[in-house]
Formats: sequence, C-alpha cells, structure tokens
Amino acid sequence: YALFIVARYREERVRGFDKIEAIGRTGATANRAVFFSGLTVVLALTGLLFVPNTVFRSLGIGAIFVVILAMTASMTLLPAIISLLGDRVNLGRVRRRASLENVDRIGGFWDKITAWVMGRPVAWLSGGVLLMAVLAISFFSMNTGFSGITTLPDDLDSKQEIGRAHV
Repeated sequence: YALFIVARYREERVRGFDKIEAIGRTGATANRAVFFSGLTVVLALTGLLFVPNTVFRSLGIGAIFVVILAMTASMTLLPAIISLLGDRVNLGRVRRRASLENVDRIGGFWDKITAWVMGRPVAWLSGGVLLMAVLAISFFSMNTGFSGITTLPDDLDSKQEIGRAHV
C-alpha cells in the first residue's frame, strides 16, 4: 500500500502540483484504492474464520488485524510522513525518467484490460463469482484433523508394527 501511495504522490508532483496539493490529490485517489483493496483482502481472510480449526481461525484473525493495521497506517501515517519528507521521498534509487514518461500513458496492457472489464462489469462479476464458487466446492468435502498414525495407509509395515505393539 505504501509503495502505491508514494508512486501516486510522485505522479502528482510530476504533474506540477505543490507538496500539499499533491498529498491531497494522492489521498483522494490512492486512499480509496487502498481501502477497497484492503477490504477485499479482509473479506477473503474471513473465510479462514469458517474453518472448524483453531489454528486456521487464529491465523485468520491475525492476518485480518495486520491488513487493517497496514491500511490504517498507509492512509493516515504515510501522508504525514510524506508531508515531512516532501521531495526527499525520492532520495532512494528512483528511475526518474521512467516515472516521467509513464505518468499519463494511455493504451498500455493494463489500460486495455481495465477498459475490457469495465465494458461488461456484470459479466465479469458473474464470471468471477461463478469461478470462486466452483473453486470453493472442495471446501465442503474438506476433512481437517490432526496428523498421526491413523492418517497412514493400513497396508504400511510400519503402521502394522505399531498396531501389533499396542495389542
């Protein structure tokens, strides 16, 4: 999220806006994208809460917490840091010429894909939901449990030896 916001800030500075205006314009566009991206990740991670296993639930809660924290920091703390740094945000290694050339580029690969998807949003949404439903079918036959001797095939010599030792 931070890289996306910093890249948007750099684009606004290249377009000629002063520091504060560039931060505002970055926040008006990038924060919305970061919010919805983070919300999508959080919703996807809530799937872990439905698995009847405390390990998966714990991982899900922890991951959701981390994503919310990263979103919040990116949308609040990062603009404050950028306002302190200003153009010193570019002190690291930045390909300045590449960022200047690509700011307003139209017709690239992602521009074509976006136009294609946005031309038929209902069809793409329906297709995506259908694909996710097909991929989720295996969830209903999932058998979670603990690994142990019972998970090994019965014809293994080592399992038979252990069985005879317990008799």
